[in-house]
Amino acid sequence: MRKIAVAGLLGCEKALELLEIHRKELEQHFSRAFLKEVTALPVHGLTAEERKVLDQMTGSGFYVTAISQGGIFGALWRACEEQETEEDPDMTGSFGCEVDPDRIPLRQEVTEICELFRENPYEVPSPGARLIVWDEEQEPKLSEVVLSILRQSAIIGKLTFSKKRILSGSGGIRYLTPPARQNKDIANRKNEV
Repeated sequence: MRKIAVAGLLGCEKALELLEIHRKELEQHFSRAFLKEVTALPVHGLTAEERKVLDQMTGSGFYVTAISQGGIFGALWRACEEQETEEDPDMTGSFGCEVDPDRIPLRQEVTEICELFRENPYEVPSPGARLIVWDEEQEPKLSEVVLSILRQSAIIGKLTFSKKRILSGSGGIRYLTPPARQNKDIANRKNEV
């Protein structure tokens, strides 16, 4: 079985960008203490050293990618598309996933600011964070090298041999959409009155 983890907080860059652009509006909407918490968010999610350690693990039983365009949902879709099995490289793109969105490291401050400006915090780029997929037998290495050094990391799910890409948490069950559809949905949401 292959497990999936996120290393680093998601959406910090977007929350800080929105704070910079809309400071006056946010000061009227949120308390000073709340905004102080936002300004204390790590700008890049992980330190440069942590990103370097993770990026060097790519290959050798690990898949590591920055959470860029499409946010965590886009990264999950790409991870399912790019996985292959050693036994059958033709199986590339044949994977699905089961992910619990409640386990994704996302601060409440990020969620509230993003939603105020019609941004889905799960869909905004978080290039300082990483999505990691690994074979179960690699878990001891992951635990000692990666999860032990990261401040914010969580195992969020697993890959499956079904093509279904399922998000199942306290909010119910839903399915990931392909990135092209996700981009269209994002654009439509931003154009709504």
